[in-house]
Amino acid sequence: MAYVTPIGSNTAQIEYRLSGSHGCTAGATDEQLDYHLHGQERPLVWVGAGLAEVGIEAGTVLEPQGYDQARALMNGLDPRTGERLVEAKLGIPDDAKVSVGPLVRGIHAACEQAGASSAELLGSERLTGIFERAERALAGKGEGGLLRADEAGQLADGAGLSAEEVWGAKTYGAAVANLTQTRTVTRADGSTGEEAVPRRVTVGNLGYDVSFTLPKSHSLLLAFAGEGDAKAIEATFASNVGRTFDWLEATTAYGMRGHHGGGRSAQTVAGSGFLGWAMTHRAARPVGERMVGDPHWHVHVSIANMTKGLDGRWSTVAAGGRDLMRHAPAVDHVLKALVRHELSTRFGVRFERNPRSKAWEVAAIPDETLREFSKRGTSIAAMLAELGLDAGSASSAQTRLAKDRTRQAKTEGTGAADVELREQWQDEARAAGFNPDELAANALTGVPAGTGAGDRANLLAGIVRAITDPESGLTAHRRRFTTADALAAVADAMAGGAGTVEEIESLTQEALTAAGIVDLAATPTRGHDSKHQLGAGHMQNAVRYTTADVVAAERIILSAAAASRPGDGAAHVDERTAALAQSVIETSQGFDLSVEQGAIMTAIVTSDRSVEYLIGPPGTGKRPRLRRRTCRVKAASNRAPSPHGSCRSRTEPTPAA
Repeated sequence: MAYVTPIGSNTAQIEYRLSGSHGCTAGATDEQLDYHLHGQERPLVWVGAGLAEVGIEAGTVLEPQGYDQARALMNGLDPRTGERLVEAKLGIPDDAKVSVGPLVRGIHAACEQAGASSAELLGSERLTGIFERAERALAGKGEGGLLRADEAGQLADGAGLSAEEVWGAKTYGAAVANLTQTRTVTRADGSTGEEAVPRRVTVGNLGYDVSFTLPKSHSLLLAFAGEGDAKAIEATFASNVGRTFDWLEATTAYGMRGHHGGGRSAQTVAGSGFLGWAMTHRAARPVGERMVGDPHWHVHVSIANMTKGLDGRWSTVAAGGRDLMRHAPAVDHVLKALVRHELSTRFGVRFERNPRSKAWEVAAIPDETLREFSKRGTSIAAMLAELGLDAGSASSAQTRLAKDRTRQAKTEGTGAADVELREQWQDEARAAGFNPDELAANALTGVPAGTGAGDRANLLAGIVRAITDPESGLTAHRRRFTTADALAAVADAMAGGAGTVEEIESLTQEALTAAGIVDLAATPTRGHDSKHQLGAGHMQNAVRYTTADVVAAERIILSAAAASRPGDGAAHVDERTAALAQSVIETSQGFDLSVEQGAIMTAIVTSDRSVEYLIGPPGTGKRPRLRRRTCRVKAASNRAPSPHGSCRSRTEPTPAA
């Protein structure tokens, strides 16, 4: 799977990637750095067309004497002159903030006691806006949600709360003190003194780590092949990573000009390219007492968060990086399709969809072998199970936690010569009952797949079936998708891969037309709304689509909503039951609903209209309110809500618009 990970504002992350670790080692030792520098591991290589703007040649080795250049780029500086090219984003340090949890709960309690809404209690639009931000922080980050101390104190004052009682005098006082710092100034008369100034730290994202990976069987093919074939196979992997990176760069290395949001759209301007470096790894992390991990060929590319526009100005890339990250699935499947095509046409490799992983694996390498050489994944799955989680349904955050807990540093063995690593892996395969020579020979038949006049028609028909499949297609679990999503799906549907990215793009458009996919820009389903696609209109491959059955279903829902009237006799609860269910909900979630929230929920669940809907902007708690509605309906049907807050409905909850 390809990943795009923001590096963040911590400069230690840059050192981490200059060590040759690139997200694979918590910290590199002197010995690890030594074997990297002496060529036993792949060297760092400069990548990105934008490097020419600062006098660096892409494709050359990034030697240790060039590390200061890399550091400068990541910090938005010209490595030749130190001139700042992109302004750093500054913000309030975390130690100048306080937890929003006790504040939000305190204000909810004050609202309940006063019988007023939060807006009425706080008495100003500004404080109400800050409070809504605090509620969103609590909903999104739980007790880890923070708010700058001065604004938090103003909210507490507005609600009649004591900051000292909410957070404690020591905690709140320290946070307020951390909002400022003193600096020495020289006065007009030549004397010096100190003055308090706002304290700010860099909070903007310095760059991105883009990872390029291939299915396990590809790494095993490389590990089991003879020396000559292994070199050719790795060259195939590397060249197609380069082609995929070039496509990603051409697609997303752009800047933006003007303000985006509030009904206004910024303009995009083409950039000269990315600026960064790449590192190739051959093995996964070792597990247990092993000196070397399993075969896992992958590439990490670190790119600075800046590009030079064709207008001569420098700026951050890809719409704040969002466009870069939303292209990650397409990058993943485009790379794999390009590699499959070359391995097939050049070496005669055949591929089959693995029922377990759903990936296209080398047909000649059985799943038992893949499992044997997937110890790192097995270790992560075991840790998730220990945490009471399932690897198939765990969230990305939960999976990261498991990875962190099972992470072991790479050893000197990881830096062994290619031939030594292959010999070790082949010996391990034999010890497990597999014949690596036979597996490689069966995979590398040298007989390329044939092509015929009907092949493209059959390929297109297969792609259409894949993207419209009701169980696994593009709208199996979502109502809409974009061109970027379609590119990923089409590339993944091509068993024999594709010779070029342009072929994938062309087939995508053909498949969308052949499948009767609906272009939402041309087919409004909500009436005229100039803002409906504002958030994605400036991004690449962002045209939104859906299938005709989804449009038909939405029209039925809208018609039912328009026809719904009081007195329809639909399921509802009485006010006494609603109040009882609310008390259970509040106990389970640890804080009371506000007066406004309680009133909204009571109005919805006591209504006997056939359709009720709740309208609100993103992040305002629509889904939690609908879950509470489900709990109340269950209470009315003598299925009391769980005191642990695990209420769920077997039917669809009230639609949210």
